[in-house]
Amino acid sequence: MRLSQDTNEIVHKVWGAQRWARVFRILYWVFIAAAVTGVFYYIQPYIQPYIQSILGAYSGAASGIQDIQDRAQALPDAKTISNFINNIIGSQ
Repeated sequence: MRLSQDTNEIVHKVWGAQRWARVFRILYWVFIAAAVTGVFYYIQPYIQPYIQSILGAYSGAASGIQDIQDRAQALPDAKTISNFINNIIGSQ
């Protein structure tokens, strides 16, 4: 009987320790998330010009890619070029 009571006490202590460990783990991650948010809020005015320049470069590159795609679609296909070359060679 005494052995089962000791075992029961140990099990309850383990459960209590796990409960406290879970609480502190949650608090740990909440603290980390709050710290990251706070740091970002603090440094945002300093990095905002860099973010704007990166976004501007991205939009410029995207418009350049679109321009290249538009020009590539305006080019004739291979069959048209082949017919053109055959007409030139055949007419000589």
